[in-house]
Amino acid sequence: VRRGKIVVVRPEDDHGAPSYGPGRPRTYVYRRAGEACRICGTKVLTAELEGRNLFWCPSCQT
Repeated sequence: VRRGKIVVVRPEDDHGAPSYGPGRPRTYVYRRAGEACRICGTKVLTAELEGRNLFWCPSCQT
């Protein structure tokens, strides 16, 4: 609240690829299909479920 924005990545994990869009927060897996997971480096997967896009790390999010 003090910063006026949502912080979704812990400082120790905030490295590597930039956010998915200008002015958007960095995320662990959201909109990062095919990129490396910020925690373990495994490729982030994506699938569609009921018309919605899902993003997950198959190693961290079993």
